[in-house]
Amino acid sequence: MSALEYKEGFLFLVSYKDGSAGAEQKKIDYVIETINRYMQDCVIGVSSSNSLLDCGNAISQAITAVNSHSIKNSSVIYYNNLGIVRLLKLFSGHKELDQFYSDILGPILEFDQKTNQSNLFETMDCFIQNGRDFRKTAKALFLHENTIRYRVAKVQELVAPKCSSDDVLEDLSIAIKIYKLRKVEKMV
Repeated sequence: MSALEYKEGFLFLVSYKDGSAGAEQKKIDYVIETINRYMQDCVIGVSSSNSLLDCGNAISQAITAVNSHSIKNSSVIYYNNLGIVRLLKLFSGHKELDQFYSDILGPILEFDQKTNQSNLFETMDCFIQNGRDFRKTAKALFLHENTIRYRVAKVQELVAPKCSSDDVLEDLSIAIKIYKLRKVEKMV
C-alpha cells in the first residue's frame, strides 16, 4: 500500500495479487477500517479494481466517488455503486444537462425564492431520499403528512402538469443529483 498527500486529503493505492474478489474486498475493508480508526470524519472514495498501469483511472474514480459524498450520504463511497452519478459527472457542464437541470429545478427554486416558506426543494430532496414515502418524509421534516402531499402535488404542477408523477419524480431525482454535484464542483 502507498499513501500520498493530495490536495486536502490523501490517496491510498492498495495493491494485491490477482486473486478472488473476496480476498480483494477483505483487503479494502481492512484499509478502510484502519483509515477510519486514525482519521474520524473522513470521506473515503473507492475505485473499481484497476491494474497498476491504469492507476490514473483508479485515482479519477476515487475522486469522483469522494465528490459524490453529498449525494450518497455515506463516509465510504464505492465508484461502482454510484449509478447514474457516473454518467452525470461525465456530462457535467454539457449544454443539454444544464438545460435539463434548469427545466426541472428552475420553477421549484423560483417558487421557493418567491414564497419564502414553501421549502419545495428541501421537501422533494427529503421525499426522494426517503423512497417517496410520505410518512417518513413528514417525520424527517417534522411536518404533517398532508403538507408533504400538498408540496409534492405543487411540484408536479410547477414542473410538468401533463406528465405522470413517476416521470416527474424520476426527473427530479436526477436534477437534485445534478444540483448536489454542481455544489461540490463549486467547492473544489
